[in-house]
Amino acid sequence: MNGRSTLVLAAIVVAPLIGCGGDSSAQSHTGTAAAKKPVPWYVHGGPAPGALTRHIVVKPIPHIGLVLVNGKGFPLYAFVPDRQGASCTDACASTWPVFTLMREHVLDSSPELPENLIRIEPEERLPERTRVVSYAGYLLHSYTRDTHPLTSAGVGLDNYGGRWYLLSIPGRLVGPPGTAK
Repeated sequence: MNGRSTLVLAAIVVAPLIGCGGDSSAQSHTGTAAAKKPVPWYVHGGPAPGALTRHIVVKPIPHIGLVLVNGKGFPLYAFVPDRQGASCTDACASTWPVFTLMREHVLDSSPELPENLIRIEPEERLPERTRVVSYAGYLLHSYTRDTHPLTSAGVGLDNYGGRWYLLSIPGRLVGPPGTAK
C-alpha cells in the first residue's frame, strides 16, 4: 500500500473504533442521524458531511510565496526542534499554539497537498481524543502575534529554543526573504 491508501484506510478503520463522531449539540450536525454517524479524522479535497471541519490550504504570503495556512488564512509554522524530539510547551505553546483536531473535527486539506506528508496523531499532554496535525514531520503551529490573515510576523524568529518557519507544498521550510532552507 502507498502512504495515501494507508492514511485513508487508517482513518476509515480507526475512526469508528475511537468514536470520533460529533455529538448532537455540534453546530454543523443537521439531525440525530448525522450526530450518531462517526466521521473520519481526515478528508482530502472537501469536507465530510455533518462534521465540523478544520482546513489546511495553500495561499501566497507577500514577499514569501506559497505556504500552508489554516482555513482563516493565518500561516501555519514549523518549529525546527519539534522534528528533533523537542516540544513547544507551557509559555511556548501559549504563544505558538499547536494545530489540533478535537473529537468533533475533521481535517480537510487542499488537493495540491500530498496526503503522505500529513499526519494526525494523539498527544498525551492534551485532552482525550485531541489530535495534533503535522506536515512533513513538523507539528503545525499558529502564532498569536499574527493579527491578520496572510501576515507572517513569526517567520524566521529564533524563539523558545529554535527557529520558526513556514512550510511549502513539498514540505520545505520557508523563511523570510533572503534565507534559504
